[in-house]
Amino acid sequence: MTKTHSVADVFRCRTDISKWHGSSELSLNVRSPVRKLLASQKPYRGTDDEHSPPSVSACSNYSSETARSRRRAMPSPIAKLILMKGNRRIGLEQFDAALELIAKQKNTTLEDVWSHVRCCGGPVLTSTKAETVRFYDDKSTYTGTHKEGGPDPGRKGRGTLSTWSSTSPTSSTVPNSPRDPFETVMSLPALGSTMSTILDSDKRIAGRAGSLSEKKIAQQLRGKDGTVEDTFRAYCANKPDLDGKSFVKLCKDCEIVDNIFTQIDVDLVFAKVVTKGHRRITLHQFEVALGMIAQKKGVDEDYIFRRVAESEGVLHAGTQADYVRFFDDKSTYTGTHLYGGPDSTTRSSFDQLWSSGLRPDEEDRLPDMVVTKIAEISPTGAGTRPERPVSQKAPPRQRLAITAKSKPPQGKTDDFTMVFTDVQGSTSLWEANPRAMELALRLHDATIRQVLAKHSGYEVTTEGDAFQIAFHDTCDAVAFCLDTQAELLRCDWPAATLSHPDAAAASDDAWRGLRVRMGLHSGRPASVTKHEVTGRWRYAGPSVAMAKAIEGVCHGGQIILSASSFYLIDGLLTVLGSPQVVDLGEHILEGHGLTEDASRTGCAGRAKVQLIQLVAHEQAHAYSCEDSADASTFTGGRVFPPIDSEQQILPGFVESPAGPSITLCFVFTQGARELVATDPMLASQSLGLLRGYLREVLRNAGDGSGYECQEDEGAFMLAFANMVDAAVFSILLQRKLPHLPWPDGLKQRGPTTARGLRVSIGALSGGYTSRRPHASTGRADYFGTIVNRTARIAAAAHPGQVLLGGDTPIDPSATGRLPGLQWQQPPKLPGYPQMIPQPTPGVQPTPVQQQNLGNMGWSLQRLGAYALKGIDSPIVLTELRLFDEGGNFESFPEPKTKGRVSA
Repeated sequence: MTKTHSVADVFRCRTDISKWHGSSELSLNVRSPVRKLLASQKPYRGTDDEHSPPSVSACSNYSSETARSRRRAMPSPIAKLILMKGNRRIGLEQFDAALELIAKQKNTTLEDVWSHVRCCGGPVLTSTKAETVRFYDDKSTYTGTHKEGGPDPGRKGRGTLSTWSSTSPTSSTVPNSPRDPFETVMSLPALGSTMSTILDSDKRIAGRAGSLSEKKIAQQLRGKDGTVEDTFRAYCANKPDLDGKSFVKLCKDCEIVDNIFTQIDVDLVFAKVVTKGHRRITLHQFEVALGMIAQKKGVDEDYIFRRVAESEGVLHAGTQADYVRFFDDKSTYTGTHLYGGPDSTTRSSFDQLWSSGLRPDEEDRLPDMVVTKIAEISPTGAGTRPERPVSQKAPPRQRLAITAKSKPPQGKTDDFTMVFTDVQGSTSLWEANPRAMELALRLHDATIRQVLAKHSGYEVTTEGDAFQIAFHDTCDAVAFCLDTQAELLRCDWPAATLSHPDAAAASDDAWRGLRVRMGLHSGRPASVTKHEVTGRWRYAGPSVAMAKAIEGVCHGGQIILSASSFYLIDGLLTVLGSPQVVDLGEHILEGHGLTEDASRTGCAGRAKVQLIQLVAHEQAHAYSCEDSADASTFTGGRVFPPIDSEQQILPGFVESPAGPSITLCFVFTQGARELVATDPMLASQSLGLLRGYLREVLRNAGDGSGYECQEDEGAFMLAFANMVDAAVFSILLQRKLPHLPWPDGLKQRGPTTARGLRVSIGALSGGYTSRRPHASTGRADYFGTIVNRTARIAAAAHPGQVLLGGDTPIDPSATGRLPGLQWQQPPKLPGYPQMIPQPTPGVQPTPVQQQNLGNMGWSLQRLGAYALKGIDSPIVLTELRLFDEGGNFESFPEPKTKGRVSA
């Protein structure tokens, strides 16, 4: 501003800066600017540029406390004369009247007051002068963009989108640097006619425009030419009716609420139109409410309806963020951000490609490296994309330690998992067609590396067609194996490769292309070192050797992991796509470094491990639809021969009893659940002792056909090839249990456990409907009426009792295989002893049985036919009684059934 201006110019300089943004009402805050205006006698002191306008802060209102602190208060009579009741601001005309009153009170002419006002240089800013800083004040030291005036500071102030986009007819705007609002105001035409036009404009429209453009961020939910129904639907939030809160919001956004019609009136109108017992109104009730509002406000209904129809939708209050030059001014961007930012998919090295798969929320894409390899070996020719590339898979599971997985595993946790892969029949494939095998192997390598990157794996080394891969946890390792087997089926293998027996396609799509075997095991490696030449991390130790030994017994296309690794993914099978789990039993494997001693000496070692097989759901064989006696019922899928281990210790699913008839046996432990609930530590110790001995007896009873299907808190489901093996198991278990070293705490619990835990046993022979691996454990699971009937028989037995179902549970010709002597009970005669030990003629126990059991024997006592719960037909029960050396046996009450039907 120059030294002399008109009174109107000074008035506009003193006006509240907020009114420069879209408001036509130019007014002055009487509390501070007038006082400061009258007190200032010195002209405005600008910066280096004498004609620079005052800053925004210089035109801001001062509080009454600031004015009082400066002791420049306006005389109260003048304030009372010029202020209108209820207002705190004055217009230009009131400002002139204030100057006249000031002239009268100072006993001077009005022209003198005007002269002082015109000579005022604007707001006088009082501040502390900073000390000279050469690198800031001496502009000759400036370099770079600051030498030319500095970088563009960008937009400043607190305007809205409509304010920034508007331009003045007398000024031109510079991008990213709008003219100062004060400069725009001072560049307007003559203030006389313009001021009167602005002051005579509609205050309501000006106020509404300011509120929509300054205080709120509008989210337009409908078109420009809307209706009342459109506005109603916009505030319903995808519901057919409107609640009270949204109704109040609508009235506020449409500026129906004012001093006459308050928010309380809005709530009363809503309460009048809403149906009793409801909290929402329909469109018809909404229109009735608008009519009541118009009547309350004393205006025409069309006016209210028009205001609602012209609504821009739901308005959301928000705060506009301050301008940040290094973010908002894109001219300051450098490097890759200058061209739109870094590419999140293009990678320059394999390590970057491996880390690119660590974003689970990103859509998985086929890396360019894989596309190039597939294009090179595609039958359609080089340089073209194949018709069936490796398909995209669902994003991997969400990981919490995503940052840690971007680095190679360090093997410091038990979740560390090593995977070994190898191609079946690779030698014969190379001999049959070297060129086709070369193309197939390149496709095999590209596919494995593409899936490897998605699951955070680390490629340790490759040996021909074999991969050694490390993972941070077991779940990633298993997911990699399952996805790799699925992706290999989708590859476009050369025709010569598919003609080979080890890569031929199956009619059920379970086999196609190279067959890769995969073995994995989890555990901390004994050593982690970096290779001197390649720089790749190397892992060694018994856990790594175990993974290699497991891969060595696999067949092509088979995934086998140790039971300890399988337990680490317990509960995550659904996340992994619900693969088929098959228990392969317990085996002894041989390999270099399997034990600590062998690892140090480098010699071959032997280790015992339980193995689990996983098959992807799409490739799994449907065991439940298969009849072992009918080859035509084979439904396809991946079925593998028995693995070639050093020795199989415990049977797996394949070795479980099968055929037209089997024997199921249930063993229930008395008070096991109560013991677990009341004393978990004692229960763990006691049940652990029971499980150990029961499984030892199961391995050695009869012909060794015993198989444990499942167990839960002392309840066992067992399967045998015949009833004789089940009876042998029952006799050995019941005789040995009282002599086990049970904890003293268990014996002191009461009379029922004075001799340790006791079990009730029930067995039944018959056919089953289906047999398939259990979804969670992979153990054999039987289905059919035989399962429920056997469980009811075991539940009917008392602790220490053995009940066998069926008219003739044991073939008389096979009783000689039972341990001990067979005792018979003669008919009841007067004076005849109740029990007399009588060895069965011609039946001699084996020497081992005689040595273990001595003269102890057994007998079969038919109890009769009983009705069991949930079973329509009665079942004949036979008790397997056990005698001691003196011929005594324990007698039990009637079985716990619904009653005897017949003898």
